[in-house]
Amino acid sequence: MRKRMIAMLLGLTMCGAVTAQPHYEEGEVILTPYAGTVMSRMMGNENSWKVGLVGGAKVQFFLTPSFSVSIGANYTHLGAKDQYQYYQNEKTSPYDYRLDYINTDYLAQRYFNDKLYVFAGFHVGWLFNAKSELAGHSTDIKDELHEGSCSVPVGIGCNFGKLNVNAHFDYPINRLSKSASSKELLSKKAREMQVMVTVGYNIQLL
Repeated sequence: MRKRMIAMLLGLTMCGAVTAQPHYEEGEVILTPYAGTVMSRMMGNENSWKVGLVGGAKVQFFLTPSFSVSIGANYTHLGAKDQYQYYQNEKTSPYDYRLDYINTDYLAQRYFNDKLYVFAGFHVGWLFNAKSELAGHSTDIKDELHEGSCSVPVGIGCNFGKLNVNAHFDYPINRLSKSASSKELLSKKAREMQVMVTVGYNIQLL
């Protein structure tokens, strides 16, 4: 999936390079509330993608007609499904993980025209709820995991009038496991990977 996202980014960048120039103005400020779907899984273990929800808003500041920076905040419901773990060299039954985060995103956007843009930046998250579930039994594991998360988002977006649609991939930097038991069950290398698609509405402030 990561290779496909990168290939799509390159293709759209090449297409956008030959289209009309953007008509945004220096100093323009746009607020975009948004909601959508996020797919996540844990790297470093055998598990399946989990589908969750995302909702938030960002404020975008245009430095030039084709370049802007933005800061945003959102909520994400992440985790993994059917994760098999190894405890004392024995394979366990599949667990489901539910992780809730409040996040901030710091992004740079490059516009090729009034619609198409690519973006990248830095993502910081705070874990406020974490549960593991096995056979209907839920266990609080928040204290077993690192509260903070960092990742690098890379994606594409398109504006259709005031409607905004974007998709991006988050590559995780830090690892999840903190305690000795979580490192044994999740592995020391477990990291949360996510792919997100959102729909928003652009509101011009300045």
